Amino acid sequence: MEDLKFGNMPKLYNSEWDKNIVVAVIDESDYQYQTMVPLFNEYGYGFVLPEQKLIFIDGSYDAVHQKLVEAHEVAHIILGHKQKENPMDEIEADRLAYHLLDGKGYLQSKQLLVDVFKERHGIEFK
Repeated sequence: MEDLKFGNMPKLYNSEWDKNIVVAVIDESDYQYQTMVPLFNEYGYGFVLPEQKLIFIDGSYDAVHQKLVEAHEVAHIILGHKQKENPMDEIEADRLAYHLLDGKGYLQSKQLLVDVFKERHGIEFK
């Protein structure tokens, strides 16, 4: 699937880490954004529907945050995570996201992950 953006619709694209995963970036100009706000408030910058291989990202954040979120959510799919809000799954996903970001040269997103890791998980990144 090509990168798409039509007026007030989300930007849709296939993840560069797995072409079978669709990423929807939804920002305030998208007609679905207000419907998605409660989910973003509950799950943060984004969330994944692993069975559908579909990732939703809050597009109101900058590209560095968006790429970090994409890598984190792709990591959940790769790792086969199914539970909602499991702290160990979140740590595992962040650690794999670090390597995914590094492998594609997303240095700012990788550094952001390290910078927020202790705040998110209460431990230093290793």
